Amino acid sequence: MKSLETLNKEQRLIFDKLTQGANLFITGEAGTGKSYLINTFSEWCYENHIKLMKLAPTGVAANNIGGATIHSQFELETNVLMRSDFLVPKAVTESDVILIDEIGMVRLDVFDCVCGKLQTANSLRAGDKKKPIQLILVGDFTQLPPVITNQDKKLLNEVYQIDVEKGFAFQSQFWHDLGIETVTLHEIIRQSEKDFCEALNKARFGDPSCLTYIKANCSKTLIPDAIFIVGKNRSAAKINEAKLREIEGTEYTSNIIKEGKITSSDYPCDDILKFKVGAKVMLLINNNVEGYSNGDMGIIEQYFEKDKRVKIKLETGETIMVGKETFNNYKYELKQKKDGKDSTIEKEIIGSATQFPFKLAYAITVHKSQGQTFEAINFIPELFDDGQFYVAISRCKTVGKIYIHGNIPAMQVKAAREVIEFYKDPEHYSFFNKKFVSVQMPKVKYEALIKHLLEDENLYNSALVAVDRKIKLKQIKNSLF
Repeated sequence: MKSLETLNKEQRLIFDKLTQGANLFITGEAGTGKSYLINTFSEWCYENHIKLMKLAPTGVAANNIGGATIHSQFELETNVLMRSDFLVPKAVTESDVILIDEIGMVRLDVFDCVCGKLQTANSLRAGDKKKPIQLILVGDFTQLPPVITNQDKKLLNEVYQIDVEKGFAFQSQFWHDLGIETVTLHEIIRQSEKDFCEALNKARFGDPSCLTYIKANCSKTLIPDAIFIVGKNRSAAKINEAKLREIEGTEYTSNIIKEGKITSSDYPCDDILKFKVGAKVMLLINNNVEGYSNGDMGIIEQYFEKDKRVKIKLETGETIMVGKETFNNYKYELKQKKDGKDSTIEKEIIGSATQFPFKLAYAITVHKSQGQTFEAINFIPELFDDGQFYVAISRCKTVGKIYIHGNIPAMQVKAAREVIEFYKDPEHYSFFNKKFVSVQMPKVKYEALIKHLLEDENLYNSALVAVDRKIKLKQIKNSLF
């Protein structure tokens, strides 16, 4: 394995733990090589005939690692999860390793449900004298937290009998039950400036003293042609639309084509893409044949409408041709090998979306920039959530290529309180002070709870999809009922 030879000392130590079957949480600052490490481990699993299932909370993240979404694989509802049945897909039970990337975006109840199903799977495996499924979690909780709507937050608080705050996966009791060991990558590969790296680490944990260095060393003027990173979708759309209007010429529109089971979170492109010759765009996938990578920037030079192909000149000076691409939504299925004596897990397409793999690149939100690297950025600090400031400024390789529009109050450099506590001592951290016990919640009382919390009839009906005659869940001893 060539990639194994290129791992640094930290990565190699963690790789050895991975191959020994440990349940691990691999974390570290942005740009420390987490993705490279798991790609190397994936190669090792393939070469050693180990059944590896790669999952992520969104389709975009799943496509980045060549896997499936958690919800499609475990057949989960999208509402707050309180199912009593832990029926497990056969492909899950037969997997040797399950890897979940971007664990920071996985909500507490989703993680609880997944782990409950894994417990069931491991019980079945024990009967066949198989080892428990190895669980590998990858991500950084100091980046963007899970998305929780106000309605979901109220319901989660009632179910868990406590304010779940941001509802991170590490708050789950399963985190300790499964003996998940936290291992951290420290060597930053993306940035090379030592002082900038130190400032980024301060920002990562909500220390506003980082602003002294960043304000003193960032660009004092707007950087021409650099992408704008903003906090709100409407701000990004406004900038992109305004820049497109400034370009003379024909405006073209490409509508996405969907088939099967797929949602907007399963692909990175726009449903309705508007562009012109002369527009600045960012590529959204890797294409080795045409010679471009996810995150590459360029200018549209020509559109061949009949052939549905676009000629783009990249910032590197190279010219590429880009056609429409199909973004697939996958689910792992169990397949018997030809000899009938053994089985394997293979991805099957359950839905797809076809569109040009680029979008306008004048502006992007902090959330959509996570995982990207830019040579330069103009940052408009519309900050309202934990981790946003850190994610935004860590997208750039050097502090001198960051322009910050306006002032950033110290209070906007934020990290979630629970995240800070967790990283202080992950092996002994406990969110719930009381031990969980199994309780029974009759359906009628659960329905009353949902009806009380959810005013929207559609949301109410959707939530009831997950209700059984009696709902058995882990909850604090002193239940509401």
